[in-house]
Amino acid sequence: MKALIRAAMIDSGANADGFGLNDRYAMGEMTLDGTFTGTTINANGLVACVLYDRTTGKFLKSSGYDHKTNGSAPYFLALWNYFMESMPDFAPTFNNFCTEWKQSPMNEDVCRSMACVLADMVYEHVQSDKFLCCDKDEIRDLTETRMRSSTTKPAQYTGILAHFGQVTRGRNKSANPDGRVMSTADFCGKFSFRTEPLSAEQEKLVPKLTESYIVDEWLVLVCKHIQKTTGRPRPVRNILLRGAPGVGKSEMYTGIAAGCHLPLYTFAANAMTEPFDLFGQFVPVDENGEQCGGKMSLRQILKDMPSVEDFSMDPVYTYEELTGEKKSDATSLDCMAAAFTKASQQTATPSGQQRFKFVPGQLITAMKFGGVWGFDEVTLPQNPGVVPALNPAMDATQSITLPTGEIVRRHPDCIFVGTTNLDLEGCRNLNQAWQDRCQLIIDLPEPTEEVLKARVKSMVNWDETNDSKIVDLDRFISVYRSLQEIARKHRLEDGVIGPRKLADWVLSTLVTENPNQSAQITIIPGATSDARGIAEMKEKLEDSFPA
Repeated sequence: MKALIRAAMIDSGANADGFGLNDRYAMGEMTLDGTFTGTTINANGLVACVLYDRTTGKFLKSSGYDHKTNGSAPYFLALWNYFMESMPDFAPTFNNFCTEWKQSPMNEDVCRSMACVLADMVYEHVQSDKFLCCDKDEIRDLTETRMRSSTTKPAQYTGILAHFGQVTRGRNKSANPDGRVMSTADFCGKFSFRTEPLSAEQEKLVPKLTESYIVDEWLVLVCKHIQKTTGRPRPVRNILLRGAPGVGKSEMYTGIAAGCHLPLYTFAANAMTEPFDLFGQFVPVDENGEQCGGKMSLRQILKDMPSVEDFSMDPVYTYEELTGEKKSDATSLDCMAAAFTKASQQTATPSGQQRFKFVPGQLITAMKFGGVWGFDEVTLPQNPGVVPALNPAMDATQSITLPTGEIVRRHPDCIFVGTTNLDLEGCRNLNQAWQDRCQLIIDLPEPTEEVLKARVKSMVNWDETNDSKIVDLDRFISVYRSLQEIARKHRLEDGVIGPRKLADWVLSTLVTENPNQSAQITIIPGATSDARGIAEMKEKLEDSFPA
């Protein structure tokens, strides 16, 4: 707890102490003066300096510091940046704690709850095989010469690390606090790798990013992988983005298409999605072969034949039932092709004219001609055969067999980007065989306050001159974090409190000029329908925005 409070003090601008990190070491300085409120630390107190070698698990400590006498908090503080880097949920939870800790008056229950969550994260991590740690008797003294060495200089740090050569205050943030590492003008097309020009129709589908779009380090990292691995036997073309609602998963695959200058195609799955919905749809046709109606369900096409579930559950037996032929390696796609052929024969007119046709979807366009295909909500379909239907296109086969029997080869410039929400109600576990084919798996963190602020401004087309007179974004974000914590505390999982709902709340308040009224039609009903949770959230709002 002492390390947490001191870290919060440092984050708030304390006059001493800090924590940092470089490629090999994590380090920290903590004044042992017993101060754990405000931001003023006794500069004359004993300073405990700790260095942790991430490659060996060994700790070094400054002479004069004894954990038996002074406690172990300096060791945990030295690991703070390491924890934020190693555990995706640690940094956003710590940021939430800092936000609440700075409130006046501080909500002790909320802070205590978040402290317990952070403690659990640290305990689980240090008990895992991922964390290397030496025995207590292997801890050695840390000399001033070692601390001043270029090898122990922090690449990123928060606070003041005077003994490690950083006497000016640092913030563990990028040069731009909103997370932007490149302008959109410089980013768009920078990672292009196609050797053939796009057609006029394809050019129209390349996303055009505005300057409000935030090009962050994760997006640049993904685009670099795509570009730099082109020409290798297994270029990076299969990507999975995981994260809570509103963290920017769909924005990222839009950015990938813009950065690589490729057309963008999308598909949003739902609980009722079937495997062949990914590939296209069946439509009725007239005597001239022209479409004469909307989408036909597979149930209509496969009348009096085995169901789609049969295709997935027992493709070998189903294929034999459809064709009368044995095929030991039959797949659900083979069954669909056979069923399509049989249905065509059964429903044809006396002249042989089919009564329906198959219209390929955007996935097939991307596979034939190249482009980014964004597959939203890959864990929502309840049919277990949906996601594995893509496996042949993601392994050495690099192809898909359409219901018509046509084999579509995957274009070398076709990029699959799947997205999934973590722990969202209604989601299935992700198919492991499909996940294994994803070469990059990015866990997108909760946005920091600055990133969140920039994203909300972009979503509501923020007018700094006028809108700032109505909405105090810093206060809105602070309350938003508190509402998230209330939802976590009561395990309210029937809704979502994410950046989109925050933007909805802000936008509504710009209309009503009443934060409480707007919250009751945006962020609160979006979070839950639980009466107790709603009541506590309303109480928090009334305290934060008194009438």
